[in-house]
Amino acid sequence: MIVTGGHGDDAVDHLYDGVVHLEIPVERHDVAATHGAGCTHSATLAALLARGESLPDAARGAAAAASRAVAQGLAELGSGEGPVDVLGVRTR
Repeated sequence: MIVTGGHGDDAVDHLYDGVVHLEIPVERHDVAATHGAGCTHSATLAALLARGESLPDAARGAAAAASRAVAQGLAELGSGEGPVDVLGVRTR
């Protein structure tokens, strides 16, 4: 089980495999572009597992990918929370 913690007081994901609890620190970004962060996380996790990564390594990779996508998000689009940039094509 993975509980993502980007919106909590502490930016940390929690991975529990039924035996071991692993905390994965996540870089927090103060931006208004978080729409799609959870989908980015879960899709990346699935892809990394399919590629043969261990569960802890895949969880770390998914957390990093979601964090990067939020950091590069497109806050100026529409109203409310803007979409994350999963392709990372935006330059700042």
